[in-house]
Order: sequence, then C-alpha cells, then structure tokens
Amino acid sequence: LCPWLRPVTHCGLLRPHAAADAMTAAAVVAQRVAEIRDEAETQAQEQRNATVKEIFERLDDNGSGSLDRTEVRSLLTQLNKGVEPTEEELTFVMKMAGEGTSIAPGQRAETRSLEIGKDNLMAAVTCWRVYQSSFADEKSMGVILFKKFDPEGTGYLERDQLQAMLSDLSGGEDVTEDDLDFVIDSADVLQDGKISKMELNQAIAAWYQRQTLLQSEEVGEPKVNSRCCVLS
Repeated sequence: LCPWLRPVTHCGLLRPHAAADAMTAAAVVAQRVAEIRDEAETQAQEQRNATVKEIFERLDDNGSGSLDRTEVRSLLTQLNKGVEPTEEELTFVMKMAGEGTSIAPGQRAETRSLEIGKDNLMAAVTCWRVYQSSFADEKSMGVILFKKFDPEGTGYLERDQLQAMLSDLSGGEDVTEDDLDFVIDSADVLQDGKISKMELNQAIAAWYQRQTLLQSEEVGEPKVNSRCCVLS
C-alpha cells in the first residue's frame, strides 16, 4: 500500500500521530512551494531588469544615460507597430515618466525633465500601453466616452464636456467648479486647460480621488495624500 494509506484505521480516520505527521508534511510542502514561487519571481524580475537594460542601451544612441525626445519617439514607434506617436502623445509620455517629483493630488501637473532615465523606462512603456489599451477598439473605455462627450471628435474634453462625463460616471452626481479645478489641475499634464485622450485615465482617477477626499472630510477623517493612479 501507499505509505499515505498505512495509518488509516478501519473507520477511515488517521491515527493521532499520523495526522500530526501529515500536517507537518503539508506545512513543509507549502513552505517549499512558497520558496519556489519566490525564486521564480526573483528570476522573472532579474530577467525583466536585464531586458530593460538591453532595451535602454540599444535606444541610448549617444550613451548619455538617459533617453531624449528622439530616442523615446523611436521606442514608442516600436511599441506602436511602426506608427510614430504624435507630438502631444510623445510629450505626454515624457512628462508622465520623465525624471522629477511626482504630482500631488490637486496640484498643477508641472513640466518634468523631458528625459527618461533607465529607472523610468518601464514607467514610460506602461504609460504608453495603458493609453493605447483605452483606445484599442470600439468597445474600449476611451473610445466610448469620447464618442459620447466629444461628439465633434476634437480629441479633447472642454470643461463642460468633462463636467458632463464625470457626472455621468457618478450616476448624475453634481460636479462643482471646484471639482473640475481639482481634476484638471491633477490630470492636465499638457497644461492646456482641457483633457486630451492621453489624459483621460488621469482625469477619471483624479475624480474618484476627489470623491474619496470629500467623503473623508464629511466623516472627519484625515485627508489621504495619495498619488494619482493610472487606470487600465
């Protein structure tokens, strides 16, 4: 018989010492599985780091240790199946991923250094891919929202259009001028007073953040100084 079956009695129950042995064996197996998982994650991270290093060194033509506008354009073009990004798309990615201080909630999105270091490369790639996924096809969130609130197809949401969209996302809730100021200050990376397609995710994240802050104030909780996130 299999060793696992030997401790079983006629009633089908494990004897006390056998049950303890089985529990110990299970704990050992669980620990080993966790160790293997950690090892796999470490190896995967090392592989990702090596890939980033390889990509960065290949793009950094002048060996400056950072990617300038031309080099980032080449990166985004490769990620976009050979189609070059627009000037605004390029500026957006470089401002979002460029070296500099993160934007605090409700504060104007300052112009960051328009260079991307090795540590910021994956942030640039992620930013670009999230933006593209939001407008990938007719069923994508960005396409649906811009069709509804930008009927003329300008590619931007003016204040009144942004206000209508945020209200719609909140089931008809009122959106005040202060709310709009908060969202635009947080999400208007290009600093043109309106929300572009690239800035849509930031605007939605800022709106939900605004609601959370207001709800915290209503119940007397301290404000949470969390950073604006990117929705996928």
